[in-house]
Amino acid sequence: MDKAERMALVLEHMVSKGVPCGVTEISKQLKISKSSIGRVLTALENIRWVDQLPDSKYAISDKLLELSLALISGLDIRKVSLPFLDELNIKTKETAALTVRADFDDICIEQSQSHNPVRHVVTMGKRLPLWTGSTGKVILANLDSNEIDEVLNNLEKAGNLVLASGQVTTTESLRTELSKSR
Repeated sequence: MDKAERMALVLEHMVSKGVPCGVTEISKQLKISKSSIGRVLTALENIRWVDQLPDSKYAISDKLLELSLALISGLDIRKVSLPFLDELNIKTKETAALTVRADFDDICIEQSQSHNPVRHVVTMGKRLPLWTGSTGKVILANLDSNEIDEVLNNLEKAGNLVLASGQVTTTESLRTELSKSR
Protein backbone atom coordinates (compact mmCIF):
# COMPACT_ATOMS: atom_id res chain seq x y z
CA MET A 1 0.00 0.00 0.00
CA ASP A 2 1.49 3.35 -0.97
CA LYS A 3 1.53 6.54 1.10
CA ALA A 4 -1.38 8.15 -0.77
CA GLU A 5 -3.58 5.14 -0.04
CA ARG A 6 -2.59 5.23 3.65
CA MET A 7 -3.37 8.97 3.78
CA ALA A 8 -6.81 8.38 2.27
CA LEU A 9 -7.54 5.56 4.73
CA VAL A 10 -6.45 7.66 7.71
CA LEU A 11 -8.59 10.61 6.60
CA GLU A 12 -11.61 8.37 5.96
CA HIS A 13 -11.17 6.82 9.41
CA MET A 14 -10.90 10.19 11.14
CA VAL A 15 -13.92 11.60 9.33
CA SER A 16 -16.03 8.53 10.09
CA LYS A 17 -15.10 8.68 13.79
CA GLY A 18 -16.02 12.34 14.02
CA VAL A 19 -13.75 12.88 17.04
CA PRO A 20 -9.99 13.38 17.47
CA CYS A 21 -8.00 10.15 17.10
CA GLY A 22 -4.66 8.94 18.40
CA VAL A 23 -1.92 7.13 16.50
CA THR A 24 -2.43 3.86 18.40
CA GLU A 25 -6.19 3.84 17.82
CA ILE A 26 -5.83 4.52 14.09
CA SER A 27 -3.06 1.91 13.82
CA LYS A 28 -5.20 -0.78 15.47
CA GLN A 29 -8.31 0.04 13.45
CA LEU A 30 -6.54 0.17 10.08
CA LYS A 31 -4.02 -2.58 10.84
CA ILE A 32 -1.15 -0.34 9.76
CA SER A 33 1.98 0.10 11.86
CA LYS A 34 2.14 2.97 14.32
CA SER A 35 5.25 4.32 12.64
CA SER A 36 3.47 4.45 9.25
CA ILE A 37 0.43 6.14 10.81
CA GLY A 38 2.74 8.62 12.53
CA ARG A 39 4.42 9.50 9.23
CA VAL A 40 1.03 9.88 7.50
CA LEU A 41 -0.27 12.15 10.28
CA THR A 42 2.90 14.25 10.17
CA ALA A 43 2.53 14.66 6.40
CA LEU A 44 -1.16 15.58 6.80
CA GLU A 45 -0.24 18.06 9.52
CA ASN A 46 2.43 19.60 7.30
CA ILE A 47 -0.16 20.35 4.63
CA ARG A 48 -2.60 21.51 7.34
CA TRP A 49 -5.25 18.82 6.71
CA VAL A 50 -5.05 17.67 10.34
CA ASP A 51 -4.12 19.41 13.58
CA GLN A 52 -2.32 17.80 16.49
CA LEU A 53 -4.08 18.61 19.75
CA PRO A 54 -2.43 19.15 23.17
CA ASP A 55 -3.39 15.57 24.19
CA SER A 56 -1.39 14.26 21.16
CA LYS A 57 -4.53 13.22 19.30
CA TYR A 58 -5.22 14.47 15.79
CA ALA A 59 -8.31 16.22 14.45
CA ILE A 60 -9.46 17.13 10.96
CA SER A 61 -8.43 20.75 10.32
CA ASP A 62 -10.37 23.75 9.13
CA LYS A 63 -8.26 23.68 5.94
CA LEU A 64 -9.69 20.28 4.96
CA LEU A 65 -13.19 21.53 5.80
CA GLU A 66 -12.59 24.56 3.58
CA LEU A 67 -11.49 22.30 0.71
CA SER A 68 -14.52 20.07 1.19
CA LEU A 69 -16.91 23.01 1.14
CA ALA A 70 -15.27 24.38 -2.01
CA LEU A 71 -15.76 20.99 -3.68
CA ILE A 72 -19.40 20.77 -2.62
CA SER A 73 -20.16 24.31 -3.78
CA GLY A 74 -18.91 23.36 -7.25
CA LEU A 75 -21.39 20.51 -7.61
CA ASP A 76 -24.32 21.04 -9.91
CA ILE A 77 -27.13 20.16 -7.50
CA ARG A 78 -29.59 19.71 -10.35
CA LYS A 79 -27.37 17.14 -12.06
CA VAL A 80 -26.60 15.37 -8.79
CA SER A 81 -30.27 15.26 -7.72
CA LEU A 82 -31.78 13.98 -10.97
CA PRO A 83 -31.00 10.25 -10.48
CA PHE A 84 -32.62 10.43 -7.02
CA LEU A 85 -35.65 12.27 -8.38
CA ASP A 86 -35.97 9.70 -11.17
CA GLU A 87 -35.81 6.86 -8.63
CA LEU A 88 -38.45 8.52 -6.47
CA ASN A 89 -40.60 9.09 -9.55
CA ILE A 90 -40.35 5.41 -10.53
CA LYS A 91 -41.17 4.19 -7.00
CA THR A 92 -44.13 6.53 -6.48
CA LYS A 93 -45.27 6.97 -10.09
CA GLU A 94 -45.65 10.65 -9.15
CA THR A 95 -43.73 13.80 -10.07
CA ALA A 96 -40.67 14.28 -7.87
CA ALA A 97 -39.30 17.81 -7.53
CA LEU A 98 -36.34 19.50 -5.89
CA THR A 99 -37.05 22.92 -4.47
CA VAL A 100 -34.83 25.41 -2.67
CA ARG A 101 -35.62 28.27 -0.34
CA ALA A 102 -35.26 31.84 -1.59
CA ASP A 103 -36.18 34.34 1.14
CA PHE A 104 -39.89 33.75 1.89
CA ASP A 105 -40.43 31.53 -1.15
CA ASP A 106 -39.43 28.18 -2.55
CA ILE A 107 -38.34 27.65 -6.14
CA CYS A 108 -38.45 24.40 -8.10
CA ILE A 109 -35.01 23.85 -9.64
CA GLU A 110 -35.36 20.29 -10.98
CA GLN A 111 -38.02 17.62 -11.42
CA SER A 112 -38.77 14.19 -12.77
CA GLN A 113 -42.32 14.23 -14.12
CA SER A 114 -44.87 11.50 -13.70
CA HIS A 115 -46.15 9.78 -16.83
CA ASN A 116 -49.68 9.47 -15.40
CA PRO A 117 -52.38 11.20 -17.45
CA VAL A 118 -53.37 13.20 -14.36
CA ARG A 119 -50.27 14.53 -12.70
CA HIS A 120 -48.80 17.42 -10.79
CA VAL A 121 -46.47 19.47 -12.96
CA VAL A 122 -44.16 21.90 -11.24
CA THR A 123 -43.26 25.08 -13.08
CA MET A 124 -39.48 25.26 -13.06
CA GLY A 125 -38.19 28.51 -11.60
CA LYS A 126 -41.58 29.66 -10.31
CA ARG A 127 -41.50 31.24 -6.85
CA LEU A 128 -44.19 30.16 -4.40
CA PRO A 129 -44.56 31.39 -0.83
CA LEU A 130 -43.21 28.85 1.67
CA TRP A 131 -46.60 28.57 3.38
CA THR A 132 -48.62 27.61 0.29
CA GLY A 133 -47.45 24.14 -0.70
CA SER A 134 -46.19 20.92 0.83
CA THR A 135 -42.56 21.40 -0.24
CA GLY A 136 -42.44 24.94 1.11
CA LYS A 137 -44.08 23.83 4.36
CA VAL A 138 -41.49 21.07 4.81
CA ILE A 139 -38.73 23.66 4.39
CA LEU A 140 -40.54 26.06 6.71
CA ALA A 141 -41.17 23.42 9.39
CA ASN A 142 -37.45 22.67 9.59
CA LEU A 143 -36.20 26.24 9.93
CA ASP A 144 -35.13 27.58 13.32
CA SER A 145 -37.78 29.40 15.32
CA ASN A 146 -36.45 32.89 14.48
CA GLU A 147 -36.62 32.19 10.75
CA ILE A 148 -40.13 30.74 11.09
CA ASP A 149 -41.20 33.87 12.96
CA GLU A 150 -39.74 36.03 10.19
CA VAL A 151 -41.64 34.12 7.49
CA LEU A 152 -44.87 34.20 9.50
CA ASN A 153 -44.49 37.93 10.13
CA ASN A 154 -44.26 38.33 6.36
CA LEU A 155 -47.47 36.28 6.03
CA GLU A 156 -49.22 38.53 8.55
CA LYS A 157 -48.15 41.61 6.58
CA ALA A 158 -49.74 40.05 3.50
CA GLY A 159 -52.97 39.37 5.44
CA ASN A 160 -54.82 36.08 5.50
CA LEU A 161 -54.08 34.03 2.46
CA VAL A 162 -56.76 32.05 0.65
CA LEU A 163 -55.36 28.97 -1.05
CA ALA A 164 -56.64 27.53 -4.34
CA SER A 165 -58.63 25.02 -2.28
CA GLY A 166 -60.47 27.91 -0.61
CA GLN A 167 -58.79 27.23 2.71
CA VAL A 168 -57.77 30.34 4.60
CA THR A 169 -54.24 30.22 6.01
CA THR A 170 -53.50 32.17 9.17
CA THR A 171 -50.32 32.24 11.22
CA GLU A 172 -52.08 30.26 13.96
CA SER A 173 -53.27 27.48 11.64
CA LEU A 174 -49.88 27.39 9.95
CA ARG A 175 -48.01 27.08 13.27
CA THR A 176 -50.24 24.11 14.16
CA GLU A 177 -49.60 22.49 10.78
CA LEU A 178 -45.82 23.08 11.02
CA SER A 179 -45.76 21.55 14.50
CA LYS A 180 -47.50 18.41 13.17
CA SER A 181 -45.09 18.25 10.22
CA ARG A 182 -42.05 18.43 12.46
